[in-house]
Amino acid sequence: DRIKFELCDYRQLSDVHKYDRIISCEMLEAVGHEFMEMFFSRCEAALAENGLIVLQFISIPEERYNEYRLSSDFIKEYIFP
Repeated sequence: DRIKFELCDYRQLSDVHKYDRIISCEMLEAVGHEFMEMFFSRCEAALAENGLIVLQFISIPEERYNEYRLSSDFIKEYIFP
């Protein structure tokens, strides 16, 4: 009765309810470059004071990011279309 799991789109996070923990697994890639700022803003707004967000995602070195996001490869074509 002290734990509540909520499966929802980050754009539907409540502005009223604050969460002690937000966990996102393998989802950041689906947010897309153009919506990253919105994703983190929504999470920050929904996170309680002293709350914790846990992110698990595939990453790439920052110096290769822009080139990669503008290109096509197996992962982008078949895994995360």
